[in-house]
Formats: sequence, structure tokens, C-alpha cells
Amino acid sequence: MPDTPDQVTIINEYRYTTYPAPGRPVVMVAATYQKGMLPPRTVYIPETEFNDNTLREAIKADLEQAASQAPKYLKL
Repeated sequence: MPDTPDQVTIINEYRYTTYPAPGRPVVMVAATYQKGMLPPRTVYIPETEFNDNTLREAIKADLEQAASQAPKYLKL
């Protein structure tokens, strides 16, 4: 289903283990999504905190950050 202004497409959810401290594994979820014509983007959430609400909030925050990075234009 194509996304609407308030929807994104979740392309993939990938779980992996990282070690922020020796001997302390943390399973993370890398969720790749796409909205409209933006290129795919990925948010990272610890698996213990991962649910639809945290995913929604992470994507909203990521989209706000992406919107703040305006492209530069150069006249030739």
C-alpha cells in the first residue's frame, strides 16, 4: 500500500547484537523505512524498548532531523 502523508513504509527490521561495554550484549533493531520520495532511512532502537510506539516516535524524530538538513544550491 502506498504511503499517505501520515504513513511510512517499513522496508525491513533487522536485529543484531552490539557490545557497548565488554561482556554486555545489547540486541538492537535497525528499522529501515521510506516516506514519499525521500531515500530510505534507518532508525536504531534497543530490542527491549522496541514496539510500534517507540518505532513511531523514532521515525518522527528522524524525519524532523532530515527536514532540518536543507540541501545547498549552487548556481553554475
